[in-house]
Amino acid sequence: CPFLRQEFLAALEEFDCLAPHGWRPMHIVAYAAERLIGAMPLYLKSNSLGEFVFDWSWADAYQRAGKTEEAGKAAKQLHDRYPNYVGG
Repeated sequence: CPFLRQEFLAALEEFDCLAPHGWRPMHIVAYAAERLIGAMPLYLKSNSLGEFVFDWSWADAYQRAGKTEEAGKAAKQLHDRYPNYVGG
């Protein structure tokens, strides 16, 4: 998969494609005797921009329908979901 290649992931970081959107690189690497033996791309995501699009639609729908208590609960659940980790 080209999206998990080190060159692609490094380019995302080098050209500042992550931080403006709430993604912070937190990769996990494993070494044995100073030799890299494994790596897992991992990011700390601080918001729901670009994902979980329909979740916020539910909170908005509750609000528009006058169900402010339900809207507040939905929004809190979404807010409490972050930060979270996204890995590949």
